[in-house]
Amino acid sequence: MKTAPSDSPTRLRLLEAAASLMLEKGFSGTSIDTICVRAGLTKGAFFHHFPNKEVLASALVDKWSTDRHAIHGRFFGTHSDPLKRVNAYADGVACAARDGALLKGCLIGSFAQELQDLPAVRRSCRKGFEDWVEQLARQIALAKERHAPNSAFDPVESAEGFVAHVEGAILIAKASDDAGPVVRAVGIFKRGLRAALAG
Repeated sequence: MKTAPSDSPTRLRLLEAAASLMLEKGFSGTSIDTICVRAGLTKGAFFHHFPNKEVLASALVDKWSTDRHAIHGRFFGTHSDPLKRVNAYADGVACAARDGALLKGCLIGSFAQELQDLPAVRRSCRKGFEDWVEQLARQIALAKERHAPNSAFDPVESAEGFVAHVEGAILIAKASDDAGPVVRAVGIFKRGLRAALAG
C-alpha cells in the first residue's frame, strides 16, 4: 500500500483540526467525524493518512513537539550571552501566556495524562518532554559554564523543574483563564537561576 507523504497539505489539515479539537475536548471527546468536519475533509482522506485515532495522536505529539522546538528556539534569540538567551526564552513563555496561546493548554501534557495506557502515545509524550528539557538544559549549561562554572546546580534538574512548574501552571491558568500562574512560574525560575549562578 502506498504511504501518504507526511507533509501533505491534507495530512497537515487533519493534524491542525485534531489538535484544536483535542485541546478543547480531549482525545476521547473528539471523534474522527468531528475532525473531518473541522478539516473540511472526508473520512476517506482521514484513513488514507491515519489507520486510527491512536496513530493520529502519536503524529500530533510529534508535530506539536517539533513545532514547539522551533518556537522555543526563536524565544532564545541570538544574544552572545547564554544567560540572556535563557532569560529571553523564559520571557517568551510568559509572553505566550499573556497572549493567550498557552491558556489553550499543552497537547503533550494533556495526552500524557489521558492516554497513558497507549504505549506509542506515551513514548511520543516522553520524547517530547525530554526534547523540551534538553533544549533548555543545553542553554542553562552554557550559562553555568560562562557565569558560575564551579556552582553545584544541575542544568538538567533546573530545566526539568521549569518544565514541570510551567506544565502545572498551564493547568491552573487554563482553569482560571488567567495567565498569572505561568507568568509567576517564569519569575520563580528566573530568580532561582540567578541565585544558583550567584552561589
